[in-house]
Amino acid sequence: MSKSRRDLMRVLSKKFPGPEEAAKLLDALPYKDDRSMALVYAGFLDALLEKLIIRKLPHMTPRLEGRLFTERGPLSDFDSKILMAEALRILPDIDFVAPVLNSIKKIRNVFGHSILDVSFETKEISDEIAVHIAPFAITLQKGFIEAAKKQPLTSDTEIQFPGLTSKRAFYFVSSCLCAYLDNTHKEITGAWLLAEYTWS
Repeated sequence: MSKSRRDLMRVLSKKFPGPEEAAKLLDALPYKDDRSMALVYAGFLDALLEKLIIRKLPHMTPRLEGRLFTERGPLSDFDSKILMAEALRILPDIDFVAPVLNSIKKIRNVFGHSILDVSFETKEISDEIAVHIAPFAITLQKGFIEAAKKQPLTSDTEIQFPGLTSKRAFYFVSSCLCAYLDNTHKEITGAWLLAEYTWS
């Protein structure tokens, strides 16, 4: 029996790109418009969380996976996946990461549903970024700077990060979270979902 157009569209929306295609998509995001960046990063984070949750549920079958993660299943949306990630403790730092994922979800929803010409500089979006995403970005940057200072430098130049705009904070945090979730998947399964060279 052939699949309906609706089923085909559902399958397409759940398809995860291969490592090379994922790397290509992620590498292009800094040069895309704000809406594209927000939607694609949130899509990757949603899909990566889903993959991790599936790995943590010991009796998963294709039928259960379909019922849980599609249509109106209890884990079909980003919010439910964040809650399940917290409940299953699938990430060591989930209490720190969950509020950031929730901010990304809220921003994704605005970009996905608003018919206005919104951007990362739209007040409501930049205010949301200022609450969880920008502080998280600063924390991550400080960690990178401290790690870099422990390594011998090849020049006398200071280690610096460019000014932290709302878009840069969103991009930096989203790319770090993709790497973090992909690395967690690799630790569990031994396989990268995204191209290994993207994060090395």
